[in-house]
Parts: sequence; structure tokens; C-alpha cells
Amino acid sequence: MNHFKPLKIIPFILLPALIFACGVSGAPDCDDASVTSLVKEITLNSIKDDYAKYYSPYAEGMKYKTLKEAVANGSDFLAENLADVEKDSREAQINISGIRTQSQNHEIQKSECTCQLTINRKNALTKQPSTVSASVNYSAQYSGDGQVYVEVFGL
Repeated sequence: MNHFKPLKIIPFILLPALIFACGVSGAPDCDDASVTSLVKEITLNSIKDDYAKYYSPYAEGMKYKTLKEAVANGSDFLAENLADVEKDSREAQINISGIRTQSQNHEIQKSECTCQLTINRKNALTKQPSTVSASVNYSAQYSGDGQVYVEVFGL
């Protein structure tokens, strides 16, 4: 069963990175290691959260937005499987290729990017290998204090 929804258009607002870029000028490069690392981190968090979204209704008639929320609210089914989800997520291989810069605005220090995202992982419940590939869009922007902020769309 494919649990990665490549056609979902709802944006995932990403976590601001704790990566400092002292004296930055211009926009971040789409293929910068700190930017692609955040794209991978966000994708991984999305996979874990999708587990809660798609399995909690079947397990207990409840729907949670994130895996942590489900476990915090006493979801026994999800809590029992949390260790497997975390392990399978850590072992997932997320590859980014075909990085393309769509636009850069140096005044606001923002880049709009597209890439091919491929995820190789085991399904947390079935333990079957799964490979999913999709084109995703993301933006990278320096914040006022020089941190990199990344948003990923299309997960």
C-alpha cells in the first residue's frame, strides 16, 4: 500500500532550520546541503505523520494530525507500533535528484525549487519494501537572523 501521496497539494510548512548563515546575501541555492537536508527531514516527518493520519481511523475510530499527537492521546494501536515506525523511518532512504531552480529573489533572499524525490523504505505495518518517486516543489529563504527556512509542497 502506498502511503506517500505525491499528488497531495497541501503544503507542509517546515521547521526553521537551526543552521546559521552569517552575513548571507542573496537567496539560498536550491542544491545547498543545508537546504536539501531540511527537505529530507521534512519528508521523513511527513511519512511518520501520515502513518498516524491513515492508520488511526482504522485502528480506533480516531483521527490524529501527527504520530506524536496520537501517542500522547493514548492511541494504544499506534503507541505499540511507534518503535517500528521510528526504526523504519530512520532506515528510509530519501534521495533528491534533478534539482532545478525555478526562481530566485535576492531582495527577499528566497529561492523556489523543484526536484525529484525518491523514497525507499519498508512499510511500518506490512514490512514490505516500498519505493515512491514524485516531483516536489520547495522554497528556501533566509530569515532575518540568517537561518534557513524551508517549505515543501506536494508531499
